[in-house]
Amino acid sequence: MEEEAESMILKLFYGSSSLGRAALMVALGILPLAALGLNQDPLSGQVPGSPRIECDNPLVEWGELIKETPFTHEFEIKNTGDEVLIIQKVNGT
Repeated sequence: MEEEAESMILKLFYGSSSLGRAALMVALGILPLAALGLNQDPLSGQVPGSPRIECDNPLVEWGELIKETPFTHEFEIKNTGDEVLIIQKVNGT
């Protein structure tokens, strides 16, 4: 089976078809990129060795606000990943 695959690759690369060579070059370029995502858990979207931010209630509905009246809300943010989570900037909208 491996010999057949190797033979097919050699035929594509060394054959007379420039389209076959181009397809092989594209495939060889894409396969390593696809392998980068193999360690990722498809259900969690979590890459091992990375931070993961979670917030129980990320959205607050204020309703109608009164101009020049301060409103505050505290968000509880957790890092459930296995690396340090660095929050560099926070903006209110």
